[in-house]
Amino acid sequence: RADAEALHSDSLKVPRRPPWTKDMSVDQLDRNEKAAFLEWRRALAAVEEDERLTLTPFEKNLEIWRQLWRVCERSDIVVQVVDARDPLFYRCPDLETYVTEIDAAKRTLLLLNKADLLSPDLRRAWCDYFDERSIGYLWWSAKTATEAVDAEAARMKKRRAAEEAERAAAEDILSREQLLEVLERRAEEAAGEGARLRRRDGRVCVGMVGYPNVGKSSTVNALVAAKKTGVSATPGKTKHFQTLELGTGLLLADCPGLVFPSFTASRAELVCNGVLPIDRLTDVREPVGIVASRISRRLLEATYHFKLPLPALHEDQSRNATAGELLRAYCAARRLTVQQGRPDEQRAGRAILKDFINGKLLHCVGPDGYT
Repeated sequence: RADAEALHSDSLKVPRRPPWTKDMSVDQLDRNEKAAFLEWRRALAAVEEDERLTLTPFEKNLEIWRQLWRVCERSDIVVQVVDARDPLFYRCPDLETYVTEIDAAKRTLLLLNKADLLSPDLRRAWCDYFDERSIGYLWWSAKTATEAVDAEAARMKKRRAAEEAERAAAEDILSREQLLEVLERRAEEAAGEGARLRRRDGRVCVGMVGYPNVGKSSTVNALVAAKKTGVSATPGKTKHFQTLELGTGLLLADCPGLVFPSFTASRAELVCNGVLPIDRLTDVREPVGIVASRISRRLLEATYHFKLPLPALHEDQSRNATAGELLRAYCAARRLTVQQGRPDEQRAGRAILKDFINGKLLHCVGPDGYT
């Protein structure tokens, strides 16, 4: 599999918008974009034919990619919102390349959402990883920020966001005010390096991009402190990019959530990472097996208040539970049955997977070498 991935790695690119000028007709632009997109799809179709490989269910709708193109062209800085529990799964390095191809002055940044779920030690390990590779990043929790915005509205308490942002350590989770301050400052730096990027009205623009279910819409909602985008547990709710005003000097361009082409271990892995919708699953065993392999018996028992069956005498007594053991124990504890009293594994599996995705069953990935 590793050899196959290396062979096809150059094919995992963001589709490029073909060169265009203002003199081109709408029909000519449309034809050129469709032709370039078709060529991109053909290259990925060749990769999909390799049985050794599993690809993410990447976005196949040209209209969604057109939204991404517009956001990248319009923005001074493009922010990839990723789930901090497994940031490299959601990061698209080629998007960063594409943004600088549009204009070398543009910047990119990783916004590591759900950072409150990581220990300070793990955040520091990721800081070292990103610093060594010169990858820009910020720690953030849309959930915590939204709760803080609600509390702030009640207290009407003001802070000096700029001073706080300067004082924040690299591994600290930024507040809404701190994040806005940093984004505006970095966008202004990018616009200063490429004056033509700046809007006629003098405002800078921050583009927000990310997979479905990483918390991009929640992040946008927290930043505007009002529900401008729909937040949903079903991946892929925002369909068109929207531009939102954040004060007098900052615009936010919110791109629809989309899945980038990349290699993955299996479709079950995609379910556990929130990329494929759980409620449409027909077989929960494989993804639940991944959850069982990553969450200790002790934590499962403490979370669900049940006892898992002990391993057989000839087995490793400290081994993790199997998918079947976890599903049956959950069904027994919750009295979930179907016809003839059989355990309702589908219902149990969906509940367990949702708990894994929302962090109730917490599993975080560290950089290579982290223990």
